[in-house]
Formats: sequence, structure tokens, C-alpha cells
Amino acid sequence: MQIRGYYIVQPGDSFSSIANNFGITTAELLQMNRLTSSLPTIGQQLAIPYPTMARQMAYRPVTAYTVTEPILVNGVNINTGLYPVLNFKPENAQYPYVYVPIAEFRRVGATVTWNDQKQLLTVTTDYYDLQNQIKQLQTENQRLRDQLAAYQPLVRGNSAGNIANWGIAATQGDWVYFSNISQDNKLYRMRLDGTGKQLLSNDRALYINVVGDWIYYINQTDQSKMYKIRLDGSGKTKIDDQHSATVISVVGDWIYYITQSEQYKLFKIKTDGTGKMQLGTDFLVEEMYATEDWIFYTIQNQNLQIFKIRPDGSQRTKVTEYGARQLNIEGDWLYFVNQTMPGIWRVKWDGSNPTSFGAEYSSPTSLNVKGNMIYYGYSDLYKTPLDSPDQIKLTPVYGFAGLINIVGDWLYFRIQYNGEKLYRMKVDGTQGEIVY
Repeated sequence: MQIRGYYIVQPGDSFSSIANNFGITTAELLQMNRLTSSLPTIGQQLAIPYPTMARQMAYRPVTAYTVTEPILVNGVNINTGLYPVLNFKPENAQYPYVYVPIAEFRRVGATVTWNDQKQLLTVTTDYYDLQNQIKQLQTENQRLRDQLAAYQPLVRGNSAGNIANWGIAATQGDWVYFSNISQDNKLYRMRLDGTGKQLLSNDRALYINVVGDWIYYINQTDQSKMYKIRLDGSGKTKIDDQHSATVISVVGDWIYYITQSEQYKLFKIKTDGTGKMQLGTDFLVEEMYATEDWIFYTIQNQNLQIFKIRPDGSQRTKVTEYGARQLNIEGDWLYFVNQTMPGIWRVKWDGSNPTSFGAEYSSPTSLNVKGNMIYYGYSDLYKTPLDSPDQIKLTPVYGFAGLINIVGDWLYFRIQYNGEKLYRMKVDGTQGEIVY
């Protein structure tokens, strides 16, 4: 007798049940393993013989039909429904045996070989190797996605130039969220094309930041406490009942702020109101803006010099020796109105390469930088390219143009025109209109 394969005895097995499952007699099983009739031992390895010719003949298939059920090999249905399949059920077998033409296995990448000497049919496949490779690739892909996410910048709630100008406008998608100056700074939204104006809250909202599904702002109606509200105006929530804030800048799920209730110190808090933490020991902080890597700020009792500190409160560093107002960040440059020497200036984040853009812009009331253009206000609104001394006037005289905010290719700013109004125009000076 030739060995067909091996079987490990399981709980509940008997020699007769094992023999029936493999289509052989109990005598054949005992003879192959040189055993007498007794109970098998759990975990015992038994050699399984090929059935004798007489046995094979006794259990030849007796029913022929075309299979309608799926025949799964390595998870792939190889049943085409186009060939007859022979099916039979030996005595005491728990399941019928289904015979599939060898050629069908090749459809799923299996190799079928027949050893005539050993009377052994072998089916080999690289399916499981491929599955392991797929799992390894999926794991590596997830690792790379996590690594990429770690390097991607966190979402900032508004630009530095807008925050330097009280954050009266911010955008997300097709919407502009703004503080309606002509209606006591109530929180509104409208589409970028100026349609769909909608009141979101009667709160007097400044320093607007938009991240994800939420608008964050300082609520002057409630002692300048920090609030958040959903983009549709629902779910208004006070973030912290202890601190009043003078400036907020949202990065990811953190709010960085200056609190007037703690001697104008620098703090951060999670957007859900947890994790409050003081950053450094400086007080009388005047202006502030947060990036992914640094928080930049000025200090009143340090002559408004620019400092920076890490989001975890470490590596406090002085950036400039001269005072600064209207602190802007664009690229890897800091832009500001120099309080020590006339003009609009810029320096690198480390304080190197100081550059002046001319004393003729000595004391603008508002400053915002985007791309290669500086926008600034005196009584009117002007712009000048970074690589040119040209001063381009954008507005007629309204008496005062201030709080310049940039949203897309629109400028939003405050004017004096029969009282304070919110005005907007394209960055090229066209399509000017009063928003309210």
C-alpha cells in the first residue's frame, strides 16, 4: 500500500470515522499503520493509504451534473458552469465530494502535477505567498501614509495677516465667514460671489478662525471669551469660562491665545476646552500668531521685540532687536511695521536678512502680505510688489481704510462711509462694493 498523506487525530475521532472520511476501510487504515483495532490517541499521526482498486471501483461517481454553486479555490470561484462535474457521497461521509477538471485550477494560478509512480496528485499555488506580500505592502503603505501625515502642515484657522487685522474674515470652501462691522460685528457668512448672506450669531465676533466644521472666535459680547460654532450657526459652545482672550490663532486642534485675565500671557488650549497650558513666562504679550513649528509674538515691556517659542513652550528665542507692529508671516519671512526705524520690514524666521521696503510707508494703519504683494492702508488702501517700489492706490478717499483682510482674491476692510462699513474689492482694485 502506498501512502496518500498524513492525518493528525482530533478529539472525537475513531478509526472508522477517519477511514470513512478518506474513502478507505478501517482495515486498510489499521494495516497501513500496523495497528490493531482500538481507539486512536488525540494528536496521533496516521498515514493514510490510497484505497484499493476494489474500493475505488466501489465508490466511483454515480451522479453527473453541471454545478450551479460556486466552487471557491483560494477565494476565487472557478465554476464556469460550462463543464459537467461528477459528485458522489461515500458511505457515512459528512460531505459530498466534488470533482473539478484539473484545467480549471490553472485559471487561479495553481499548478497541478500527477506522479504516476506514487499515484499522487499535487496542487501547488503561490496564493498564500501573494497574500502575505499584499499584507506586507498594506502595512508599509499605512506606515508611509502615517509618515506623510506627520509631515503635512496642520490646518491653520486664518492667515497671519488677517489675524494681525483682528481676523474679521476667514474662508473655507465656497464660503466667507466674517464679522459684520456695520452691524456691531455680528457673525455672518456668505458665498465667495457675495450671495447667500446669512446671520450665524448675534455675538460680536473677532479673530475668526475656521478649521474643519467649526468657526472659532473671540466673543466680545461675553467678556471676550473664546467660543466656537458650527459652520451653519448651530452648536454654539463656550470653550473656556476662565480666560478672556485678546488674540487667538487656531492650528489643527489647538487654540493659541493671549489672555488678558493672566497679565496678557501666552496660553494654548485644545479646541474641546481641555489641555490648557501656559507657554513660557512672558507677560504683556501684544501680538501673536501660531504656525505648526513656532509661535511668534511681541512683548510690550520688551519694546515690542519679536520672540518665538515652540508649541510645547520650549526654545524661547528673540528674533529681532527692534519693535514691531502688524506682525505678518508669509512663507519663511516675518513682515511688520518697524517701530524702531521707519518703514515696512521683513526678516527671516531666525531674524536674519532684515530688509526695508522704504520709509515712505513709515506708519501704515494696516498691513497684510500675500504672495509677492504688500497691502497697506493709510486713509486709503495701497499695494506694492515686493520686487518694486511702485505704490499703487486701490481706493478713493473714504477717510480711513483699515483692518485689511485677504480672502482668496478679495480684500475685505473697514471704511468710514456714513459710519463704519465693511467693504470688499478684488486685489486688483476692481469690483469694489459695500458688503453691509
